[in-house]
Amino acid sequence: MKIRNGFVSNSSSSSFIIAFKECVPCSHCGRKDTDILKAIEENDHGMENNRIYAIGTNVLKAIGEHFYSVYSEERIAELKGLIEQYIKDGYTVADISISYHSDILNGLLENGFKSGNIQILEDVEGKFKK
Repeated sequence: MKIRNGFVSNSSSSSFIIAFKECVPCSHCGRKDTDILKAIEENDHGMENNRIYAIGTNVLKAIGEHFYSVYSEERIAELKGLIEQYIKDGYTVADISISYHSDILNGLLENGFKSGNIQILEDVEGKFKK
């Protein structure tokens, strides 16, 4: 898996910290929801700003660097506490960015959020209201 370093802060992408549990296949049909991290990796063509910055406990290490210019130290500490709790509760946590132009990824994120399968822990641009 290709993981990028740095923070994308431009008009062509949105940055998120998400949490999700691995989807269990349906006992009747075997269908399973799409893995959003795999979908991001498959749609990272270098110019669309679809990126995975950190996964799991690495999010805790990277969050200070990634969000230091956007948030206060207090807010970063709050986010770290929230991320630690989700990890403790068995969620996978990831720091990602998705291009505004990627309809597939934006749809996956929106549908996952609406269904409750993906928790949006941080949404830099405020796209998803809690």
